[in-house]
Amino acid sequence: MASINLNVARWTALSLGVAYGLWHSNSLRKSAEKERAAIKYRHKEELINKAKAAYFTPKRSSTD
Repeated sequence: MASINLNVARWTALSLGVAYGLWHSNSLRKSAEKERAAIKYRHKEELINKAKAAYFTPKRSSTD
Protein backbone atom coordinates (compact mmCIF):
# COMPACT_ATOMS: atom_id res chain seq x y z
CA MET A 1 0.00 0.00 0.00
CA ALA A 2 2.87 2.35 0.74
CA SER A 3 4.22 1.75 -2.76
CA ILE A 4 0.89 2.77 -4.31
CA ASN A 5 0.75 5.95 -2.23
CA LEU A 6 4.32 6.76 -3.16
CA ASN A 7 3.59 6.32 -6.87
CA VAL A 8 0.47 8.49 -6.59
CA ALA A 9 2.52 11.17 -4.84
CA ARG A 10 5.24 11.00 -7.50
CA TRP A 11 2.80 11.22 -10.41
CA THR A 12 0.93 14.04 -8.68
CA ALA A 13 4.15 15.96 -8.13
CA LEU A 14 5.18 15.38 -11.72
CA SER A 15 1.84 16.53 -13.14
CA LEU A 16 1.80 19.59 -10.88
CA GLY A 17 5.35 20.44 -11.93
CA VAL A 18 4.48 20.16 -15.61
CA ALA A 19 1.33 22.27 -15.11
CA TYR A 20 3.30 24.94 -13.25
CA GLY A 21 5.99 24.93 -15.93
CA LEU A 22 3.42 25.48 -18.66
CA TRP A 23 1.72 28.25 -16.69
CA HIS A 24 5.03 29.99 -15.94
CA SER A 25 6.20 29.70 -19.54
CA ASN A 26 2.93 31.20 -20.75
CA SER A 27 3.18 34.12 -18.32
CA LEU A 28 6.78 34.83 -19.38
CA ARG A 29 5.78 34.74 -23.04
CA LYS A 30 2.91 37.18 -22.46
CA SER A 31 5.10 39.62 -20.54
CA ALA A 32 7.74 39.47 -23.28
CA GLU A 33 5.08 40.21 -25.92
CA LYS A 34 3.86 43.19 -23.90
CA GLU A 35 7.41 44.50 -23.58
CA ARG A 36 8.01 44.13 -27.33
CA ALA A 37 4.76 45.99 -28.04
CA ALA A 38 5.77 48.80 -25.67
CA ILE A 39 9.19 49.11 -27.31
CA LYS A 40 7.59 49.20 -30.75
CA TYR A 41 5.15 51.90 -29.62
CA ARG A 42 7.93 54.04 -28.11
CA HIS A 43 9.90 53.71 -31.35
CA LYS A 44 6.90 54.94 -33.35
CA GLU A 45 6.51 57.88 -30.97
CA GLU A 46 10.16 58.80 -31.44
CA LEU A 47 9.78 58.68 -35.22
CA ILE A 48 6.70 60.89 -35.08
CA ASN A 49 8.45 63.42 -32.85
CA LYS A 50 11.48 63.50 -35.17
CA ALA A 51 9.20 64.00 -38.18
CA LYS A 52 7.39 66.85 -36.42
CA ALA A 53 10.68 68.50 -35.54
CA ALA A 54 11.95 68.13 -39.10
CA TYR A 55 8.71 69.55 -40.50
CA PHE A 56 8.67 72.64 -38.31
CA THR A 57 12.41 73.41 -38.44
CA PRO A 58 12.51 74.71 -42.06
CA LYS A 59 9.43 76.90 -41.53
CA ARG A 60 11.05 78.73 -38.61
CA SER A 61 14.34 79.28 -40.42
CA SER A 62 12.69 80.57 -43.62
CA THR A 63 10.64 83.23 -41.78
CA ASP A 64 13.65 84.62 -39.85
